[in-house]
Amino acid sequence: MRVLLAVVFSSVGLSGQVLAERSFSDFSGLEGLQRLTTHDKEGNRLDLVGYIGGERKPVVAVVPGSLCAPLFAALDTDPPNEAYATVPMLSEEERNSLDSHLIYLERRNVVSLETMRSASEFSIEQIFKFSPCSEHHGGVTLDHRASDVIAQLSWIRQQPWAASVQVVGVSEGADVAASVAAARSDLVDALMLIGGAGPSQFFDLATFARQSNDIDGVKSAFSVLDQFLRSSPPTTYQGSSAERWQSFAIANSVLDSLTKSDDPLFIAHGEKDESVPIASADLVAVELMRRQPQRPVFYWAFLGADHMLGTPSGSRIGEAITQFSKWASGAPVGRTFRTD
Repeated sequence: MRVLLAVVFSSVGLSGQVLAERSFSDFSGLEGLQRLTTHDKEGNRLDLVGYIGGERKPVVAVVPGSLCAPLFAALDTDPPNEAYATVPMLSEEERNSLDSHLIYLERRNVVSLETMRSASEFSIEQIFKFSPCSEHHGGVTLDHRASDVIAQLSWIRQQPWAASVQVVGVSEGADVAASVAAARSDLVDALMLIGGAGPSQFFDLATFARQSNDIDGVKSAFSVLDQFLRSSPPTTYQGSSAERWQSFAIANSVLDSLTKSDDPLFIAHGEKDESVPIASADLVAVELMRRQPQRPVFYWAFLGADHMLGTPSGSRIGEAITQFSKWASGAPVGRTFRTD
């Protein structure tokens, strides 16, 4: 399921002394990143962090997952001084191959290198303590998140260096990206979903339980779904609020949103994903083929890969994103299916 993204945080060491006003250039491994800032109509801060040049090129815009952590976090601990990335990082070789501007979309009022500075460590528990999701901080509902991304993409569209916009949704970011494409297709030239294609998240829960021969788990998934439908949901479920579940899993689903747009779609999913079963991605691919036979679709199932396309031999997420951008930039047509 897409409730809590199981993040494997990557860290990079700090080169030089920690400054009061830290920039990405202070951290080895983050050189070249720039921070741009816009605001929505309510005054919420919306940062965009990425590798941006003056040349007019396609923009690959990455929508992060469910945690309200900053895209890049740095703590006031000493030693060591490290920065942590909560989004998929591409190597310099992959970024050069991408031949696009690569931009990560920060959640509302979250600031990389500043938010969570006082945390004792960078962990899921500390994120919940120092950077919990709220309407003001990060957003809670799909409407919150989609409206923020719409504002960020609208800003990108106005920039002279943005030739086109290719949106990548990671985990819960897939829900958001699909919702944005449904509401504002004019902002999206192509759409990629990593570890997030599927119907309602209750299908994910029931599928995993059934795969494990956990009949009680299957019954529980349907019982809780019924509680939501009868307007008597639990206050929290699986670590998230009823408000969040109502928004992401009852009122909406990725499949619902995808059927309301026709943008070229690239689905990347790990065969061993333990957060969203690959059966969910299979279902989306089948239903879109049936309902939208003219829509360009590329479905890549990664053998032995997890939620973030990690494999025993290394991550393949950079490979997936670069393949998506090349495909999207080439006027895609038809359907492609790949498993390796």
